Amino acid sequence: MANFNLLIQRLNQKYPDRQGEHNHARGKEFELVTKWFLENDNFYSNHFKEVWLWEDWPHRWQLQDKGIDLVGQTLDGKFVAIQAKCYTGNVPTKEIQSFISESTRTNNEGIQIIDEMLLIITSDMSQNVKEKYVNNLLPSTYLTGEQLSEKSLDWLGYFDNSINPKHVPWDPKPHQEKAITNILGKFETHERGQVIMACGSGKTLVALWVSEALDSKSTLALVPSLALINQISCDWIDNSKTGFRALFVCSDKTAIDNDKFVRNPDELG
Repeated sequence: MANFNLLIQRLNQKYPDRQGEHNHARGKEFELVTKWFLENDNFYSNHFKEVWLWEDWPHRWQLQDKGIDLVGQTLDGKFVAIQAKCYTGNVPTKEIQSFISESTRTNNEGIQIIDEMLLIITSDMSQNVKEKYVNNLLPSTYLTGEQLSEKSLDWLGYFDNSINPKHVPWDPKPHQEKAITNILGKFETHERGQVIMACGSGKTLVALWVSEALDSKSTLALVPSLALINQISCDWIDNSKTGFRALFVCSDKTAIDNDKFVRNPDELG
């Protein structure tokens, strides 16, 4: 459900721009929204095992956040510094610089704890700021307001606990059930095969359901563009009934500039 704009409207109504002191309060609440998002989004809830606000993170090196708003720990134990910014215009350069500076510093024992960076913003960044951010010392990904609005999440679930925010996985339609049955039947006597289905008939989801029915431990999906990687990953993550971890490998960085979904391969998901 693409209703991210409704969430932003609710925040703007609660913290109107004409009251300057409320802008900070709106930003602090968006940090709570970000924590809620990472814990409920189908991809990130399977990526992070825990997400803390900065003041709650056990390894913080100072009480006040000076660039890092939240920290997440991935399933493989990496710490990801997270900055959440609720802006209507481009995020100021100084905000990104302080985020990079804090994320790449060491703690009081001289140990660098942060492994990766994730920037979540309601607007966008200038091209120069993007390049500074993605080319810093740590692996750095970001989500803009446009990408957040494409998430299949009921954002109003943040305000109402009675709303299930997650996308309910689809069930196969009759023609898809028939395709799945035929594919599984062929695999009983053949090691490989070719499936030909019309455009718009749901090939992406048929592939997911076949993979799940086969109890596949690893599934390789090859597609010719970054946009299709985004499409297949979103469809599979939103509709998987068994859950899985995804690894994205992109070989042609020259395609990035003409692709509206991502700025760099790490950003997928």
